[in-house]
Amino acid sequence: MGSAAASCKQSGRARTSAGTFGECADDDERRDRAFGAIGTVRDGGRAMILVTGATGFIGGAVCAGLSAAGRDFAGIGRSRMLRSAFGEATAGSFAWTRRNLAGLLSDLRPDAIIHLAGAAAPSAADRAEDHVAALEDVLGACREADCRPRLILGSSAAVYGTRTTPEFLGESAATRPQAPYGRAKLACEARLRHAMEAEGFPGTAMRIFNAIGPGQRSGLLVDILDQVDLREARGAPMRLTLRSLSSHRDFIDVRDVARCLVAAAASDDMPGIINICSGRGVSVREVVEHVGAVLGRPVHVHVPRPDSDADYSIGRPGAWLDGLASPIPLERSIADAIEERREGPG
Repeated sequence: MGSAAASCKQSGRARTSAGTFGECADDDERRDRAFGAIGTVRDGGRAMILVTGATGFIGGAVCAGLSAAGRDFAGIGRSRMLRSAFGEATAGSFAWTRRNLAGLLSDLRPDAIIHLAGAAAPSAADRAEDHVAALEDVLGACREADCRPRLILGSSAAVYGTRTTPEFLGESAATRPQAPYGRAKLACEARLRHAMEAEGFPGTAMRIFNAIGPGQRSGLLVDILDQVDLREARGAPMRLTLRSLSSHRDFIDVRDVARCLVAAAASDDMPGIINICSGRGVSVREVVEHVGAVLGRPVHVHVPRPDSDADYSIGRPGAWLDGLASPIPLERSIADAIEERREGPG
């Protein structure tokens, strides 16, 4: 697997990087899922972290946090997006295969892998199964490269499913996934647990609730903002059409999620499962009201089929999260996402 050197700029810091870019075209179904790789060189023997899904919503926040902290890291993501996020592109190509991953791990010898690769919330069962296949590739590559980095799995609150009452879901709560995505994430957790118990892999499944904030490309906030003309003046009414106003979700800023993932990657003593959540249930109606308050505009919402029953997905933070200082409030998460959208790409 070839590599080349390039200058990589993030958060105002120039860093020397080595990596590859290219298309992943093993079959027709994956030709649109181009992957590339970019990695920073070690500096003074500091820990190296590999991030898969580096161009996703959460992965991008993780890489930004690592870069701002001056950490050595490598990222694997969709190649065109990596070029945009990291600046100058490197030469060569990288196809997501177990063999290529093993070669990358042999070169980097990462101390930890933050595994986030996969569609954010695929509805089709075959796309959901990609999550399981990707994790198996990572585990298999670790075996082939004879390395045992700490593996931080980006799991999801979807493994719990939703509840009909405002139950606070602790890490020991029953798992009742209701969609292919949640079932695939639960299967990933089972694969990781087996590797931990049978082969001594150090690992943790991070069950992420509803991440929100700048960089978001799907989800409730995006559904709302897609219907809003941000150029209109304060006081101008906003008219929205939404499926529900009574669903309650546990929102946590994506930058806080990234802080948790990075902290987990650097920790030697981690539980097998951790909820990444705020512990607060917020209704869709409240999110709409926050958007209206930030924009200074009244909101009128049309729900074609009015809700009959509310549903809830609210986490109970575990003791590990006690160390997360000054979490970002929801109002700021929404305001920052709106400001980013106003500024546009670039």
